[in-house]
Amino acid sequence: LIPVLSRSADVFLFGVDTESLLTLDIVARTFPFPWRLWQVHYATYEALILGFANARNLKDIRRGLKERNAGNDRGAKKPVGPRPKRLTGAKFEPKLGAYCLPFLGSDASIVRRTQNALACADADFDPVHHSAMFTVASKWSLSLFAIFGGILQFLVKYKWGRTLLLNHPKLFTAGFFSHEGPSPKQIAETSFSMTFHGSGYASREEAAEVGAKPSRHLTTIIEGPEPGYVACSCFVSQAALTLLDEIQRTKKKNVCDYGVRTTGELLVKTDYLERLQAQKNGIRIKTLDGLW
Repeated sequence: LIPVLSRSADVFLFGVDTESLLTLDIVARTFPFPWRLWQVHYATYEALILGFANARNLKDIRRGLKERNAGNDRGAKKPVGPRPKRLTGAKFEPKLGAYCLPFLGSDASIVRRTQNALACADADFDPVHHSAMFTVASKWSLSLFAIFGGILQFLVKYKWGRTLLLNHPKLFTAGFFSHEGPSPKQIAETSFSMTFHGSGYASREEAAEVGAKPSRHLTTIIEGPEPGYVACSCFVSQAALTLLDEIQRTKKKNVCDYGVRTTGELLVKTDYLERLQAQKNGIRIKTLDGLW
């Protein structure tokens, strides 16, 4: 969904310097206890374990890249306006009726890279502050995340601990992760909703004022079918078709001509969002003026 975020941020940026917040809420509609009756495939669990185990290595790599590119103008442009306070723990959001937690995946880093690339390619583009969140519906679910997180942080430090976690996914996640993955019935009864909330300023001058509070707010809501198998297939296939058609339309063979590019960078000025909704696969995108 990174290209969706980039386009959503672009909607906010008609002369506005914006802070954006992503909230992810996955709802198993008919299951009152999704941690017991819903299953995510083992591959996601394995990536989670190995990602946590190598978190320190990733920090070292990013630190090295930052030092290597210290004298490079690329990436020098910073978001306008004060950086919002980063959420480090759980926070109840009354408007969503759920608890928000920092999303530990790579999404936020990819968004920052996308914003940086777009700013380098277009002098008029202003990057935004961004934070990625996910939600849980109750204190009970919150406590389960805390317990699992504590066990995970301890065991991933050791080789024997990682082996134990990888060999017994059901045991350590109360059946949430398994080699079987979700059943067709579970997939059919699951949907997702993502809320992008942007707060910003009417002008750069306003943003530069000391103590100035955001004067403009926009919210984009994206809803769709089960995210892991159904929606993801739509996102990936339509992204590929969009790029192929873009090459044909512009007659440029260098649409994607170097290095590692993010989907947001490649798809930001295409009809990708329109394609997603035109497929009538349950994916809906709506933008609201103001707070949601």
